[in-house]
Amino acid sequence: MPGLLQHKETAFIAGRANARSGISHQVATNPGGGITKRKIHLRNGSKLFKRTEPPLCSDCRRFHEEVYPALTEEWVFSGKVRFVLREYPLDRYALQASMLARCSGEQNFFGVVDVLFERQPSWSKIANPTAALRQIGMQFGVSGQAFDACMADESLVDMILSSRLEGHQRMRVTSTPTLFVNGQMVSNPMDYSEISGRIRSALQR
Repeated sequence: MPGLLQHKETAFIAGRANARSGISHQVATNPGGGITKRKIHLRNGSKLFKRTEPPLCSDCRRFHEEVYPALTEEWVFSGKVRFVLREYPLDRYALQASMLARCSGEQNFFGVVDVLFERQPSWSKIANPTAALRQIGMQFGVSGQAFDACMADESLVDMILSSRLEGHQRMRVTSTPTLFVNGQMVSNPMDYSEISGRIRSALQR
C-alpha cells in the first residue's frame, strides 16, 4: 500500500516549478475535507485557500479543468506560490474519494485527484461508486486489500471530516469551490483574472 499520510495536520502541496508530480507535504492546522482546500503560500507569507469537492462537485470539476491549469502554470510551477489541497466531502462517496487520494501516497495524490475529476461524470453516477473508486486505486498501486483497509481507517475519516467542519465553522464556506486570498474570499472562483489580480497585489505588499 502506498504511503498513507494520515496525520491530523498533513496537507498536500503542488509547489514545484518543474513538474505537476512534484508534491510535498506540510504541517497545517486542520486540513480540509471532501470539498477540498488548497492553500497557496506566497513568498512574502500571503496565502490563498481553495476548498472544493473533488468527486461530486461539478463546479469544482469546471474549476479543475478551466482555471486550475492556468493558475498552476503562471503561479505555482513558476515557483511564486504553492497550492495546497484540502478536502471537504459532502457525502459518503466524496469522503471515500478523498480517502483514496490520501491512501494512494504522496507522489500519486494529485494524479488521483486529476482522474477523479476527469472521470467524474461516469464513476459518480454508477450504482456502486465504491467499486469504481477501487478500480481507480488499482491504477495507482492501491491493491484491493489496501483499498479496503483505507476505507476502514477511522482516523483518516476523522481527519477529513474535522477539516470539513473547520472549513464550515471558521472559514464560513457555504459553497464549492471557494477560494481565499490572504483570508479574503474570492467572489468568483471561476474568474481567473480576479484570482491573479489578488495574488499580484499580495506579492507587491
